[in-house]
Amino acid sequence: MNHKLKLFQWAVGACDACTGVLLVLAPVWTLHLMGMKNIPDPADIISFVGIFVMAVGLSYFLVNRGDCSGWKMQWKVTALVRLSVACFLTWEIFGEGWELRWITVLLTDLVIAGIQIAGLKAGWLDHRDNK
Repeated sequence: MNHKLKLFQWAVGACDACTGVLLVLAPVWTLHLMGMKNIPDPADIISFVGIFVMAVGLSYFLVNRGDCSGWKMQWKVTALVRLSVACFLTWEIFGEGWELRWITVLLTDLVIAGIQIAGLKAGWLDHRDNK
């Protein structure tokens, strides 16, 4: 895998994994860090969501380096998850009145899913070196 794709994998995986851990351990603090003002009560449900965020992030580290089909499936699955989250957030922000600050999560998931979908279509993972 070329260096740019490795950096992408590590950055996205680490960001999600760390965010998930923070959402589990300190949900209120983490949401405040993200700029949220309306925190669900009880905040325990955010810890539950954090487990899923962490799992998505850790999935970027699970595939063996030379497993092209594994990387493709990981990108397909996480793109699906991200697009699902983006659809949910679109409904909640614009239909149900969630804080507009959630748009940063929505846009982040859309951008990452878009990069992964474009990369799959362009064959970025087809010609991987094993260095």
